[in-house]
Amino acid sequence: MPSNGDGCTSSALSIHGNLPIEVTSFVGRDSELAELSRLLSTGRLLTLVGPVGVGKTRLAVRAAREAADRFPGGVCMVRLDVVEDAGLLPRVVAAQLGLNGATKDPVVQVIDFLQSRSMLLLMDNCEHLVDACAEFVETLLQSTASVCVLATSRQVLDVNGEQLLSVQPLAVQGVGAPRSGSRGDAVALFEERLKSCVGKSFGSAQDRELVTKICYALDGIPLAIELAVPWLRVITLAEMAERLKDCFRLLAKSNRSGPLRHRTFASAVDWSYQLCTPAEARLWSRLSVFVDGFTLHAAEAVCVEACEDVDLLDLFSGLADKSILIRDVDHGVARYRMLETLRQFGVHKLLEAGESAAVQRRHAEFFGDMVHRLSAAWLGPHQLEVIAEVQQERGNLGAAFEFYLRIPEASVRGARIAVDLEFYWVHCGYFGEGLHWIDRVLALPELPADLRIHAMLIRVYAATALGDAEATAAMAAEAVAQARDLEDPVALGNALLAQGGSALVRTKYSLAEAAYVECLACYEGAGLVNCNVILAYAARGMVAGFSGQLGLTEDLARRAIAIADEHGEQCIRANALYTLALAEWQLGRIADALRDARQGLMLKSKFGDLLGQVMIVELCAWIASAMGNALVCAKLLGVAHRLWLRAGGATMLDSETWRAPHRDCELAARRSLDSVQFEAAFAEGAAQAIDLRHAVTFVLATSAASPKAALAASESVLTRREEQIAELIVRGETNKAIAVDLAISRRTVEAHVQHILAKLGFESRTQIGVWVVERRNKLA
Repeated sequence: MPSNGDGCTSSALSIHGNLPIEVTSFVGRDSELAELSRLLSTGRLLTLVGPVGVGKTRLAVRAAREAADRFPGGVCMVRLDVVEDAGLLPRVVAAQLGLNGATKDPVVQVIDFLQSRSMLLLMDNCEHLVDACAEFVETLLQSTASVCVLATSRQVLDVNGEQLLSVQPLAVQGVGAPRSGSRGDAVALFEERLKSCVGKSFGSAQDRELVTKICYALDGIPLAIELAVPWLRVITLAEMAERLKDCFRLLAKSNRSGPLRHRTFASAVDWSYQLCTPAEARLWSRLSVFVDGFTLHAAEAVCVEACEDVDLLDLFSGLADKSILIRDVDHGVARYRMLETLRQFGVHKLLEAGESAAVQRRHAEFFGDMVHRLSAAWLGPHQLEVIAEVQQERGNLGAAFEFYLRIPEASVRGARIAVDLEFYWVHCGYFGEGLHWIDRVLALPELPADLRIHAMLIRVYAATALGDAEATAAMAAEAVAQARDLEDPVALGNALLAQGGSALVRTKYSLAEAAYVECLACYEGAGLVNCNVILAYAARGMVAGFSGQLGLTEDLARRAIAIADEHGEQCIRANALYTLALAEWQLGRIADALRDARQGLMLKSKFGDLLGQVMIVELCAWIASAMGNALVCAKLLGVAHRLWLRAGGATMLDSETWRAPHRDCELAARRSLDSVQFEAAFAEGAAQAIDLRHAVTFVLATSAASPKAALAASESVLTRREEQIAELIVRGETNKAIAVDLAISRRTVEAHVQHILAKLGFESRTQIGVWVVERRNKLA
């Protein structure tokens, strides 16, 4: 479960995307950069290959930054060094592009997102996922026209059209056989780092000779040089040269199986390890269990035995001074990380010491406890902080989960971690990622019944949201049957919540209503108050809204909002606002509907819930149609169309529940606009949805109705469907023609006409036509 980071699309208008800022000077590599520039202009896949520590990543980042002007869609870097599960690779790419897990096929989602873009994708550290990377890159290049991939790897991807650039160590001048094109870049790098790290430079000929010898001993490997220089705070150049001479040659002789550069780099890292104090060395190895960073608090809990008699901050300071730890500050909190090569070295040392299992267990326990704490805190005012913490620790959570699954007797603990993350998978819309882990939970042979039912809830809910409602109906029924046998009201409530969602999407309103009614009775009987309770009220209200019980819809939505407000909850409050706006739209209270829909959209955007956002954008389009604003409606439909594709397909529009109002809305807009106007407005909206944040801003600005228009729409006593039929009556269409236009039965049209006559106090269709025309003139 790799880190999501900030993604690229949060700053899609920034040409450099999420490339890391260079905090130290870039030295040498002029010829490589020139060749990189040439190769990037002649092909679509370029792989930098070379040994560990040679500087592939730094060179790729610099080249990507310099080439960014060629890619209007920007540059996006995907770090793969912390990804262990090849099956997650497409989701990691999607996450870095700013696409969340709200899709069952992330490859399709990524391809659709990139299809119209000219973008450079930098895939860093592919070697341990080379087969998965090769398959993904080949599919991506075959499916897009203007995307280029720059990869770094110790192994070629072996994909058609792949260009290769071998990255060699930096040249060292004047010692031994001179290297081709030698200009002493290794010495220049050493001097640059010496100035920044120690605050001085070498001046004498003797010092220069020693530096050259040191760089040659380090074989010109940039990372080895970066690791060596900080030691000059405590030892002299002469001492370093002497230690390296003895240590490296001895270690190189003892390991003849690999290439010299690999042996030398390993020796450089080992030499740094040996020069650490015993406490620093122990801490280094134990910190290696963390994936993609950690806080001081986490390190204290997991690595406490490494620093029993020493202040942990002193040890952290020592390792940072030696360039073993990198310190970042995020929102005022210090966070530490290691280069992946150094972390892997620590993993090896931890295994050698026989401590790996014990430290991994403490790590898993710490993050399992963290998930339990966050799950308990989810119903409250700190949901955004909870989500931020989960996003920050996704790599560590995945490692904890994997650890428990490897141990049969502890696998239930791992399952609970995944199920406790329900608030993340379900409430925040990370459905695809949730399915990846929950399917592994459900594959475990022995799960407690309540835990299995809860996992089935997550699976049914997530799969239903991704358009697999028919396939999940059987699992929902199975969960309900198992829960009834268990006689656990909370487990039964969870199962019924899943069944209600599946039935709603399948337009089985009676089944959905019965499921939600019993679900809420179970929750209330157990005295349960959590986000699923709020969700159940909002969902039952949705069923009522789509089946015409608008008074009940409003009551249920307001009940859900009241519970949310009592606890300061925001995420599921947005669901309830959607339900409320759905009722207000159909009741003709358009100003209220618009206000609540917009508020719900702002909340959903804070949590990154893609599906929740696009559903509200859809509703805003329906509201614009009810206001008679066909141009705005067409633009919002364009935004929604692009976002549905981004979510991996039509998703909810596969359901007649949402497809019917979508179709009505589009037909009304096309009748009011000519084809050129509609297509232009639709295309404008789609173009605004290239970036999700920009899309939300556009929708909020575009949907802001004038007070006159909102008031006029609210004054209508007719429902949305009745307004449509009244407009068609003005055009002189018969009931039969109206039925064909709106794809409904003639009997339904006749019933609507009778309702219109009753509401307006009229006796004939002619009076309806006169009323519509007079109302238009009044609003003009």
